[in-house]
Amino acid sequence: MRLSKSESCPLAVVFIDFAKASDTFSHEHLLRALEQKELDHYNVAHFRNSYEAFTTKVRCLVEERRNIAVKQGDSMSPLIFNLALDPLIQTLEREGRGFAVNGKPITALAFADNLVMLSSSWDYYFF
Repeated sequence: MRLSKSESCPLAVVFIDFAKASDTFSHEHLLRALEQKELDHYNVAHFRNSYEAFTTKVRCLVEERRNIAVKQGDSMSPLIFNLALDPLIQTLEREGRGFAVNGKPITALAFADNLVMLSSSWDYYFF
């Protein structure tokens, strides 16, 4: 923000705090994200095995079981959540969205269940 102000550059910032972040992504999405990062087969298999029997039951009109959610309290949960967001961040970077700091565009800052998206224009946030 100081850089934007000192250099009179426009800066658009969106703060997102995901509610129930650990219940958001399917295990299939998480596995694809791990594979896209070219994580070795051993670690992908370890993740798959540790979540294999972990399901969430949703009851509306009919009962349905889905393999979603990250284990609460798991020390890996923040990292796994950030990996799940990585395809979005990669898309923003490919499209040239972001705010330049020392010549490098910063599109997003992610930690645990929080995401800060940065851009040099609000136009990027209205799809």
